[in-house]
Amino acid sequence: MKADVILMASGASERFGDRNKLTEPIGRVTMFEHTLLLAVLLKMSLPDLVGQIRVVTCYDEIKNLCDGYEDVEVIYNSDHEEGMAASLRLGVAEADDEDSYLILPCDLPYLKESSVGEFLTGYRWSGKKCGCMSDGQFMMSPAIFNSSFRADLLDLQGDVGARKLLSDAANDCYVYVVKEKKELLDIDRPEQIRAS
Repeated sequence: MKADVILMASGASERFGDRNKLTEPIGRVTMFEHTLLLAVLLKMSLPDLVGQIRVVTCYDEIKNLCDGYEDVEVIYNSDHEEGMAASLRLGVAEADDEDSYLILPCDLPYLKESSVGEFLTGYRWSGKKCGCMSDGQFMMSPAIFNSSFRADLLDLQGDVGARKLLSDAANDCYVYVVKEKKELLDIDRPEQIRAS
């Protein structure tokens, strides 16, 4: 079982002001680069679990940050104004030969590669059809779906992610609880960076 990795990098960053939050530096790299490097390291450390890395974006600066990575495919999202569903559809549509789809949002700058690796390994051995990470209270992204969800993922519309699919399949969903809740802190406003 390999998982195609779909990096969600088309968000409007409306609550972040006039800047694209994914190109904001957090430490030595941008928020997007953190997720891209995490995905590349996952593929290197878990080659039996991680397949193609696909970045779905509408931003030239994100596309440019992917230059130089051989195993990274960039998919342009011309329907980005629709919301998350457009990115999910594009990423899944390109991943027709893979067993699973790992959905990675790019606004989790504290997410650790080791945690995602443990999540993927646990999911593989669980035999479940889908999985997600959790802070111990809520089902959250990153999430993974096997190919039985393909049609449902391709049918998503609007600014809707795949959370409903996870909750509908709760009995067949592997849940990995992170050791530090901060890993799943999604950054929406500049003050969150200063406070964290």
